[in-house]
Amino acid sequence: MRRTLLPSILLPLLCLGAPLQAQGTVETDSDYLQHRAATLKDRIDIAVKEHHLTGKKAAKLRLAVGKVQTEAGHLQTVNGTISRPDTDRMNQKLTDVERTLTHQP
Repeated sequence: MRRTLLPSILLPLLCLGAPLQAQGTVETDSDYLQHRAATLKDRIDIAVKEHHLTGKKAAKLRLAVGKVQTEAGHLQTVNGTISRPDTDRMNQKLTDVERTLTHQP
């Protein structure tokens, strides 16, 4: 009895550490892009507050991130998915914003 009880107690705890895909939650490209864009917007706000970024530059970066969010949401709504080339292009735009934030060439 004890031998079968212990694994049944530990199994749910082990599943909590599994990646989201293994837990049955599938993230779409749109979800990924939206989450990454929201994170970048937060980082832009922090950079402005800490005076690492000017307001004018921050506005340009927010606009670029907002365009990606809008386009990703639109494509997901209209087509039900986002094509790989579109995903790659939007992801590259977010990478460009991130490079600007971290002062990378």
